[in-house]
Amino acid sequence: MLLSWPSDLQWLPVYRGGIVQYDSLTDANGSRNIVGDSANSSGYIFNDGSYFYFRIRLDDSPAGRGGQGLLQSFGWGMVLDTNLNAINYEWLVMVDGIAKDEAILLEQNTIQGSVNDPGDKAEITVYSVPVSGNYRILAADTSFNGSQDYFLDWRFPYDIFKFYTQLSDNSPLRIFGGASSNAQSLSESGGDTLGASDLLSGFSRKFELFFLIFS
Repeated sequence: MLLSWPSDLQWLPVYRGGIVQYDSLTDANGSRNIVGDSANSSGYIFNDGSYFYFRIRLDDSPAGRGGQGLLQSFGWGMVLDTNLNAINYEWLVMVDGIAKDEAILLEQNTIQGSVNDPGDKAEITVYSVPVSGNYRILAADTSFNGSQDYFLDWRFPYDIFKFYTQLSDNSPLRIFGGASSNAQSLSESGGDTLGASDLLSGFSRKFELFFLIFS
């Protein structure tokens, strides 16, 4: 049985430096344009102990004609800094609307070749779950740029996430969200990144997975 999704009040805004993270309104187009302001976070997370949940606020609906017709042919995701060295990232949880079988991917960045670059591609997909049943598109409570905004929500099984990343409930990490024209990285070229163009400027404040479960 599928567990219910977080309520609007349960979603936790992504913070950096004591303020919610938000992105410029005009630095990308359509469903790849991440939007927000100081009162409306561009990114959110939640963890109920069964799933790790992610949410981003988009300027347009990402529904479309991708691999299975569920999403448009782009990627949306969050990179994770688990070694607390903010000039690189170790993991990427990515919604892949490009592949024939649309999926949510857990990808590992094993060769950190581009320093401080969210566009450094993750090399290995260690696990994937179908997009179907693990995503939602909801009308958001904002209308930036004069039109209805949308939330793209997705989730990944928490036990599988911990198994492959070898993280525990008490492990500290940071996240940085974005959209992309591919499913292996985040990039401003053909996509959008949340509030910054580099990892050092974009990573959220540090948090523990345990904190998310009991917030």
